[in-house]
Amino acid sequence: MDSEYLKEREAFLYRAYTMLDKGDFKEALSLAEGRIHRYPGDVDAWLLIAASSVSMGRLREAERILRELNHILPGWPHVLECLGDVLRRMGMTGEAMDYYKSARTLDPPMTERIAEKIASIEAGREDDEAETEEISADFQ
Repeated sequence: MDSEYLKEREAFLYRAYTMLDKGDFKEALSLAEGRIHRYPGDVDAWLLIAASSVSMGRLREAERILRELNHILPGWPHVLECLGDVLRRMGMTGEAMDYYKSARTLDPPMTERIAEKIASIEAGREDDEAETEEISADFQ
């Protein structure tokens, strides 16, 4: 990859995380849309749009984006986990569980995080925890 692209990506991610942390979801959405205009296939930007959409209550939009990313990048654990998070918030726990199970990976922190989500659904705590749980916003 070109070093200029990597520098821009690093700056983009820093700004994106800052905006999400501050709750500036509309600004984060605008930032992501600008990046997509420049780099149409930028997965980081699409994930930021999905995360911003969830934070603004646009679950169907986030679901559509994540399903499309899953079609383009089949089996990418992070996309599968995010899709599970959105579906869980939508009350579709059975389908969320399927995506969580598909997202299992050898990455220890991710494996632990997903195992906790699966255990929560199996214990019947999905309604309470799905609302307060953060959608996985790790873009990497």
